[in-house]
Amino acid sequence: MFLETLDFIIYILVMVLFPTILIGTFLYRKFVIIPYKNNVVKKYLLEINPNIKYTFEADSKAFQAFNADYRLINNARRYAITDLIIDDNMESFDLHATHTQSTGKNQTTVTDFKGRFYVIKIDTKYDCDFILKEEILNRAPEGFSLLDLEVISFNKKFNLYVNSKEEAHHYFTPSVIKRLVELEDSSEGKLIFAYINGKFYFGINDGANFFESLKTKEDVKNEYLRQKNKVLEFQKLIEKASL
Repeated sequence: MFLETLDFIIYILVMVLFPTILIGTFLYRKFVIIPYKNNVVKKYLLEINPNIKYTFEADSKAFQAFNADYRLINNARRYAITDLIIDDNMESFDLHATHTQSTGKNQTTVTDFKGRFYVIKIDTKYDCDFILKEEILNRAPEGFSLLDLEVISFNKKFNLYVNSKEEAHHYFTPSVIKRLVELEDSSEGKLIFAYINGKFYFGINDGANFFESLKTKEDVKNEYLRQKNKVLEFQKLIEKASL
């Protein structure tokens, strides 16, 4: 009798609490998060640079198609893009990429990437495309092959996929390799760094949401510039190696 009563109480609590949580989350998002992003964050970013374009929620179809070809993020099937910023030649956005995994009778959602992604258009045309990822398995995209370099610490951290091993050695010199390892050590979360068809792609898989808890203009400015400068350091490193 006691167990039946307990089961009934639990059932009632679930039936009441679950819709309440969903409604509360929806209302908080609609009346707190979205106005904060579209009004406060956007305003602060425009004060940093009047040419910045900001969108809180953006379409993910283009990135999904790109990732299907180059597999910067393995396994992902669903993509959500928020906090899209277009700043001169740089585009950045929060990315939450997931896939569904079956576990017997149940299915669970697995997060493959949650963090910030950057796409940088450049004028220089390199002779080699590459994809640098922190992963255990060798999963080279079509047209790319794994390149092992003569630096154990680098090979332990990264898989380097290139479409021309001969040309790749011109860019991944000992000094560049050493600096890449140092930058990875100083970064929170796993890194993805690639050059494909005239663009740099840089992802920081740290589980963070950009601009989520920032309140002042200085908070927004400092966070934006801190992340942007880190990305530009990777870009300049490869550009310097190509000279």
